[in-house]
Amino acid sequence: MAASVPDSNSNPNSNPQNPTTLNDGDERNPVAHTDVSVSGHDYASARDRVALLARIQYLESALREANAELARLGRSATTPTIPSPVPELPPPDLSATLPSHLLLLLADSALPLGSFAFSSGLESYLYHLHPTVTTAHHHQSRLASGGTASPTALLRRFLSLSLTSLATTTLPFLVAAYQFASTTTPSAIFPPYLDDAFDSTTTCPVLRRSSTTQGKALLALFRKSLLPSLSPHSPPALQLPYSHYPIAYPLVCSFCSLTLHQTAHLFVLAHLKSLLSAAVRLNLIGPYVAQAMLAAHETQEAMQRAMQTGLEMGLKGGWEEAGQMVPTLDLYQGRHELLYSRVFNS
Repeated sequence: MAASVPDSNSNPNSNPQNPTTLNDGDERNPVAHTDVSVSGHDYASARDRVALLARIQYLESALREANAELARLGRSATTPTIPSPVPELPPPDLSATLPSHLLLLLADSALPLGSFAFSSGLESYLYHLHPTVTTAHHHQSRLASGGTASPTALLRRFLSLSLTSLATTTLPFLVAAYQFASTTTPSAIFPPYLDDAFDSTTTCPVLRRSSTTQGKALLALFRKSLLPSLSPHSPPALQLPYSHYPIAYPLVCSFCSLTLHQTAHLFVLAHLKSLLSAAVRLNLIGPYVAQAMLAAHETQEAMQRAMQTGLEMGLKGGWEEAGQMVPTLDLYQGRHELLYSRVFNS
């Protein structure tokens, strides 16, 4: 029997089921090892691309779900914005804030004007109602017996009379002095005719002394304290040897760049503060009641009426139209120096 020649197809090395088949990484089959390595690299790259595509699909799905949730909450229209940096603020304009600063300074009750030494006739007014009615204790005892009104009612009555007198006798001169100061140079703001006219129309010697004392104090304060800061390089030479308070006050306010309305408001407010301070020191009312009266709507309305009357009289008729509408106040102030004992100067 002839021996059979083995067929190439029956090679045991090519039979995948033969346990003697060489592995791809076997050193006995280097050609097969080389071919399989290249194929494995391509397979790894394809696997990475598939993984990246799957991750992208997952992220896109998560983004769609997040947008849907945001729309459901009703905030889809609002988009987060990066906060812009805070812009740098420009430097403050000191020239614009200076008038307001000076207004607050002139409204201070602590200005050394000497107004605390005068009561504008309040002490004499209370004394002449009854010689013993000068304190709140006496007022309360008289009130219990029905002899007089309450201290607050008496003070409100006097405030009304004093504001009426101030509007008709003083504010027209204040308007004229302000107009004179606003139309002249600072070195010539001394209206002697206004000062002389106010002096001649002030018939009460006590009021005249009070006005000149406060006027000189205000001008001294202006020259020593305010003027150096307003004109540090070349301060105007202000020669004001004699001036009444209602004439000096608008000159100072005009030089401080305050308006006419602000000047009149400050002047009337300072007058009210002086009266209420005198009432506190006379033990007529307490400090809290004084502040309540100063802030009351009734007091504000009385101030507005006085300012309107005085400004209209000064702007339309001039200072020649000024006159005393409450002559009894001159009597009270004139008799203040005749009191047996008094707290305030006369």
